[in-house]
Amino acid sequence: MKTSLYRKAWLGVSFPLILSLLMGLLAFTPPQQVNAAATPLEDLPEDALYVPGELVVAFPPGTSVRSTRAQATALAGEVGAQVTRTYAHLALLSIDPAADVTALTDQISAQAVGVYAQPNYIYRIPKPVISASLPSTEARKEFIASGEAVEMPWQDLVTMKQLVRRGGRVQSIPIVPNDGEHAWGWDVIQADFIWDEKAASPLVCLPDTGVDYRHPDLLGKVIKGPDFYNMDNEPEDSHGHGTHLAGIIAAKMNNGADTAVGTSNGKVLAVRVAGSNGWANTFGIAAGLYYCSNNKSVRVINLSMNPPSRWSGLFRPGLWHQRQRETGRGCRRQRRPQRHYGLGAR
Repeated sequence: MKTSLYRKAWLGVSFPLILSLLMGLLAFTPPQQVNAAATPLEDLPEDALYVPGELVVAFPPGTSVRSTRAQATALAGEVGAQVTRTYAHLALLSIDPAADVTALTDQISAQAVGVYAQPNYIYRIPKPVISASLPSTEARKEFIASGEAVEMPWQDLVTMKQLVRRGGRVQSIPIVPNDGEHAWGWDVIQADFIWDEKAASPLVCLPDTGVDYRHPDLLGKVIKGPDFYNMDNEPEDSHGHGTHLAGIIAAKMNNGADTAVGTSNGKVLAVRVAGSNGWANTFGIAAGLYYCSNNKSVRVINLSMNPPSRWSGLFRPGLWHQRQRETGRGCRRQRRPQRHYGLGAR
């Protein structure tokens, strides 16, 4: 009888205590990033400069997620907007599509100390330069000791081997991989065959259209990062450009499948920032670059996007240079024509 009374008394005291502890834990749950539907870029006209009714705001670097949400909500209330998305110290605000976004972003940047704003500009994957025909892959130019260029047929090259010493043993290694015959790019840039090099290359972060990480030539070569286009954790490629680049960077070699360029023995970190039409926006690219630059394993960031024709600069005041100043890590921007041969989305 006493045991029953003690059990009832313990339950009467412990249940409210447990409930209050649970409520306290919920109160201190780390805030989540805001993730609401944004305007699909596929629905915009071909000549669109930025997403109507959307602006990107960058608060000072180091601003917590909770503070970013609070400041973004307060700012949105002042200008009659809504917070659509947040990531780190970045926020995407939505207003009336007919509003003058450029004037509003100038006003915010001028009035708010340490805050930078710009329209949600649109960036596009460079259009491929289509050649009338592929370069010849029947023979490869090789430079002999005298400096003379000699064309050697592939059928001869694939039978040649070199002797290398590894681990105290001498191994016979083919000079060319069995999937390198159609890698005409090697001839164009006169690259040496070093495909059997075992040293690991630095991790390359690839903010692009995502990567088909199930592709046979990329199995085990892709690390899945976030998808800042759909705001999820599935950077699947629905366009093909990101997979194409991943193949150039890290495709498996000497496996008799497709073709391989052999530029890297490392891996790629796939970060999706663009949609199925190859378009991206300021918020997605800025979030992707911020994510890449904060990953300590990343040493190279490959971004292949054409900026808008009338462009205020993603790489100016706040969205990217803030992080560059904070970490001392930046990236070199290069623009060059691209020829789209190689891996594609399946």
